[in-house]
Amino acid sequence: MDYVISTIKEIISNNQHLFLFIKYTVVAFSFYFLLNVVYNNSQHIFLIFSENLFFGTLTILFCSIIYVFLLLILANSWKCILNFLENEIINTAVVSVYLKSQIYKYLPGNIFHYVNRQASASQLVISHKSLFKSSFFEAFSLIISAILCSILIIDNSLIRVGIISSYFLFLLFFYSRNRRLVKTIQLSQVYYLVYFICIGVICFLVTQVLEVQNLVITSCIAIYALSWLAGFIIPGAPGGLGVRESVFILLSSSQINSALAITIIATMRIITTLGEFIAYFVPSLIHLPQSDTLDS
Repeated sequence: MDYVISTIKEIISNNQHLFLFIKYTVVAFSFYFLLNVVYNNSQHIFLIFSENLFFGTLTILFCSIIYVFLLLILANSWKCILNFLENEIINTAVVSVYLKSQIYKYLPGNIFHYVNRQASASQLVISHKSLFKSSFFEAFSLIISAILCSILIIDNSLIRVGIISSYFLFLLFFYSRNRRLVKTIQLSQVYYLVYFICIGVICFLVTQVLEVQNLVITSCIAIYALSWLAGFIIPGAPGGLGVRESVFILLSSSQINSALAITIIATMRIITTLGEFIAYFVPSLIHLPQSDTLDS
């Protein structure tokens, strides 16, 4: 793992200008595409929101609370990863660190939730090296989980088999070298797959409130997972803002019109942002152990 991380850092360091160019180009194109869709469908979007204002508001509040529980799943997965890296049971306060760090992803750069997490968790006597590795481990596992969810909308059975086979070959390769690592990967994968499936179900619930009939639940899971993935791998977009929405519209364009798509993904953005805001206060409300620097 050390070799892989050092190699990635070296590649990024040697190609900083290229990565910056790609990042800003993708973010700029995404915002242009998104604003263009909103402008061309503004009346239809307003009509959809106005017709579903009451039930839409209730759905947003309900789903935001559910999303807090999904963040707790992500936080516990991160704790399991740290348990493996530190080779000991980590203080439960890392769950609070995770929950309180989520809102920082909306700062420009999309990395400050990692920065805050690193600073706060280090006060719990967790090494910076393990914290850095855990962020890489988490990111890699989330990407793999999102890709696995994508098979739900892939019609080509050969591609499906290829994705699944590659995943199991990957596990088999590492199993002969480090069984604890593979067990940790599998456990984190379960957490992340539950997260993506549940957030997809929330997306499907939003479509039902908006009376959208063309998006089935499997499509919601896969399309949202791939949209999340696109926003995640473009580091310049705060919280994947713009990129996630644009990809969702593109992927769902064969099933629903742009006005419905932007309404659905805009509602999902409100749900997740509100959920992350609520999650910030959860450690204090339910008296979870906390690091002394969480609010600094």
